[in-house]
Amino acid sequence: MDKYVLSNIVGKIDQSGVFLGTSKTSGKHTAIKLFSEVSEAQKESLLHDAKILQNLSHPNLVRILESGIDEGNNVFYVMEYLEGIPLHHFVPQEGLSFEDSWAMIEKLANALLAIHEAGVLHLDLKPGNILMVSGEPKIIDFGILPPKEPGSFRGTPGYIAPEVILGQAPTIKSDIYSFGALLAFIWTGHKLYNTLAHQLKNLSEHLANPDLEKIISRATRQDPARRYANIGEMLKALSLYHHEQDYRSAEPNEDPTHSKWGHWVIAAVISTLVCIAVGIYYSLLHSI
Repeated sequence: MDKYVLSNIVGKIDQSGVFLGTSKTSGKHTAIKLFSEVSEAQKESLLHDAKILQNLSHPNLVRILESGIDEGNNVFYVMEYLEGIPLHHFVPQEGLSFEDSWAMIEKLANALLAIHEAGVLHLDLKPGNILMVSGEPKIIDFGILPPKEPGSFRGTPGYIAPEVILGQAPTIKSDIYSFGALLAFIWTGHKLYNTLAHQLKNLSEHLANPDLEKIISRATRQDPARRYANIGEMLKALSLYHHEQDYRSAEPNEDPTHSKWGHWVIAAVISTLVCIAVGIYYSLLHSI
């Protein structure tokens, strides 16, 4: 940590703080996250995750450059410094349409899938931790400590999974809950509550799309066992909806009288009527 000059607290939550760091040698800016007053087990967990993330390269994840323990016995993460717009300032008040948000959502889902496959959880997915950098979404701010006891959680109400609030061990499905709540925000411009009844009411009032509502509702079930098994399964549901929309928009919407098929049908109908008329005519002739 003696390689950096720390200044300008960007944010401070419980036992961690994010600072602007400047390299003493290169003068380049970095974002430095400190974790103080953590147990030995928590230090081990944080450093383990940081090592994995340092070896993980994904265009939609902030890069962790180094990690360690400073002279004050605090764990630190040194991350690339990104300049961009937080998602909650990027999404309009009425939300984004599925079509306008799909490219971003697909990238975020694949980034989340990458960290899960590497064995890491984010545990604080929310609009403030998604940064739009030159039009590209970046998941930032890794490293959140699990709660010490029920009711003393770290995270953001409305995005944190209920089992984490209750002090249960977080899993991939905890991130899936947060991702579902994040999608609800993107599409409606509104944050979900933590109770399922409020979630469904909020969705019905603002989303007005039963197909997308089903996807969010499944992702944010109170019972983790009833959520998607993994982010890949959720991404498949979203991709299927996307392809259905593409198929519907590509369907021909022609007046049958102006299409080749319509011309053939009309010709066939006319020919049939002519044949019937001729048949009736000759039948009447022979009956005279």
